[in-house]
Amino acid sequence: MKSITVIGSANLDITRYVNEFPDSVENKVDLVGKSESFFGGKGANQALAIKKQLNISDNAKIYFLGCIGNDKNGIEVRKNLSDRDIDVSRVKISNLQTDGRFVIVCTKGKDKGKNRMVGFGECINQITPDYIKQNIDILKKSELIMIQLKMPEETIRYVIEYAYNNNKKLIVDPAPENKIDFLVKEDLLEKITFLTPNGDEAYTLKRLIEGECIDNIKNELKHKINSQDKINQIKNFLISYQNIVVTIGRHGVLYTKKEAGKISVKQKETFKDVPVDSTGAGDTFNGAFAAAIFRNESIDDAIEKGLAASSAKVLHKGAQNGVPTLSETINKIKKERYI
Repeated sequence: MKSITVIGSANLDITRYVNEFPDSVENKVDLVGKSESFFGGKGANQALAIKKQLNISDNAKIYFLGCIGNDKNGIEVRKNLSDRDIDVSRVKISNLQTDGRFVIVCTKGKDKGKNRMVGFGECINQITPDYIKQNIDILKKSELIMIQLKMPEETIRYVIEYAYNNNKKLIVDPAPENKIDFLVKEDLLEKITFLTPNGDEAYTLKRLIEGECIDNIKNELKHKINSQDKINQIKNFLISYQNIVVTIGRHGVLYTKKEAGKISVKQKETFKDVPVDSTGAGDTFNGAFAAAIFRNESIDDAIEKGLAASSAKVLHKGAQNGVPTLSETINKIKKERYI
């Protein structure tokens, strides 16, 4: 049986819905209703999305490698993945409390459905190179590996180098963006099959390569650049990096494609769904994209499935609720793209 391994975080998201984002963490906000808990974690979200975007005929097993606390929440998080037919037999059980993050989701006005996430726990730091080496047999039989950047830098380096040296397809979601500088300094970008940043992450990567410091980049993103200027700059940047696929929210996806011997930048529009909760949208895109790449589909088809799946997901609260199956994704494409 073929297999895919996802390495990353798994936790419970504590979500509080607000009418508007606070200006700072000290400011009180207008809260709507009670806090709600949902299964989350970038690694777990992506593993689930991959699983749901596979057919029985794909004959693929999904392994999840990560660290989960030895508490009530940890047991529930692990069971949630196992119940969805994701192999968690190698997950590290820690004496720490299962990671939780506070997610604020805006429900009114121009920011409807957008989210801001505050913090994540210590379990992710126990995903060490030694832990990966202890489970290297899982990676050896996997045709595709997926990681994010929350884990320790030495682990990120180890996994990227392993995949590159052993001809494994590797998809890297460069979040959080404060670790993107590590990929640049360590010359790891060209060893990744696909890097899937969002717009801010792609812009950060571009400016880091140009030699700008991270503090100035954050200031540019906050004050000095509008969305269309950012998109135009990313387009110019992508000509030199054919392995980067950039998700830009309501503007869709930017990527490069070689046609008639020439490299050009393509922009594929997203679907027109109005989000209820965008938590997990990027993870759903990554999962659907990864499943298509695993099947050796074209870059165009992989991106189209990613966009359709993530667009369907944002109609539901929580990071994992509403992730569509492959058949639901295909039906959405047929119905809404070709009417």
